[in-house]
Amino acid sequence: MKDFWPFTRVPRRRCVQSIVMRRSGALMNMVKYQLVSIALSLSLGSFSVMAEDASTFFEQGSEQYQQQQYKKAFHWYTEAAELGHVDAQYSLATMYDNGLGASQSYKQAVYWYTKAAAQGHFDAQYNLAIMHFAGLGTKKSAKLAIYWFTKAAEQGSADAQFNLGAMYETGEAQIRNIQLAIYWYTKAAELSHTDAQFNLAVIHEKGRGVRQSNKQAIYWYRSAAELGHANAQFNLGLMHQYGRGIAKNNQQAVHWYRKAAEQGKVEAQYNLAIMYDKGLGITRNKRQAVRWYIKAAEQGIAIAQYNLALMYSRGEGVTKSYPQEAYWYMKAAMLGYAPAQFNLALMYERGQGVTQDDIQAYMWFALAATQGAKNGVFNRNRIAKKLSNSELKQAKSAANKRYNEIYANTTATS
Repeated sequence: MKDFWPFTRVPRRRCVQSIVMRRSGALMNMVKYQLVSIALSLSLGSFSVMAEDASTFFEQGSEQYQQQQYKKAFHWYTEAAELGHVDAQYSLATMYDNGLGASQSYKQAVYWYTKAAAQGHFDAQYNLAIMHFAGLGTKKSAKLAIYWFTKAAEQGSADAQFNLGAMYETGEAQIRNIQLAIYWYTKAAELSHTDAQFNLAVIHEKGRGVRQSNKQAIYWYRSAAELGHANAQFNLGLMHQYGRGIAKNNQQAVHWYRKAAEQGKVEAQYNLAIMYDKGLGITRNKRQAVRWYIKAAEQGIAIAQYNLALMYSRGEGVTKSYPQEAYWYMKAAMLGYAPAQFNLALMYERGQGVTQDDIQAYMWFALAATQGAKNGVFNRNRIAKKLSNSELKQAKSAANKRYNEIYANTTATS
């Protein structure tokens, strides 16, 4: 079907005028102008009807889409899109993109995103950039991704501005240009794009392409943190706790750690647990410390698992429990945390919370020793003296097998 571009009225008008003038070259000027006027009137009238039809089709498509009648919506969007309706072209592209109303087709999505993007639709420009960047429905092209991100960014798309910044920072734009990265991050940050604000803060904190400035870092961390960015909240907590670019303030550190922790930021959960455990910036509260250690431990933070085991060992904030102590030492030990491996070995030797087992004790002392744990070698050798030759052979084999499970290599542990 022939392409129809509703915003190219001036070129079409010139085309009609020149054709009429060629056909009426022998006529008087007055007649020429009358013919031109009639031709223009007919052309614009035809255009007006098509535009009205396109708008009607688009509205019908939108109604059907709202009612989740995707096949019907797809039909009407197609009718409108083929008449050049830019929003219909974009909507049709998204339906192809997501497989709504028709089989998913990234190639068709790219086709219609391109139609809408060429008419200045910045969401289409943004999505088209994504397709080129990821190689969806078209050949992967950083150059075209940059082109369309730039088009959308120049129209004020904060997401496009952020992506441009990221591409220039990482070199995915085919060149690494930190100044351009800062330029686009700043544009997006000023539009309250929190990821851009966070990245800009990191750039200032590390002094990448700009003079290092903790104050500027704090400004952007705070901007993002106040808009709910968990990583920014965590980093702002660190800045307050350690006095980077601002006076040390453990209360403010606790405030921002809590904000991030409540969003599931695991490092913030661990730090908040420490603050409660040690009474830093807040009244010491072992129960709250346990609560946040558990949050972090359940997300796989070895040191949180280890500290939680210690809480069960001492009965701080929880009822003392050898089985729970051993459970959390085991979790941390399996993540390669040497202090947990050492303490777990002691529990196997003593039969606390686990069945007494010198072979297991040897294995965990041996693993701790490979990481330089204090007294690891001494205790491994001490346990070895308690084992028969066959038991020692079994213990060494178990240690090597477990070592490979944890560290994925074949270096001997004993």
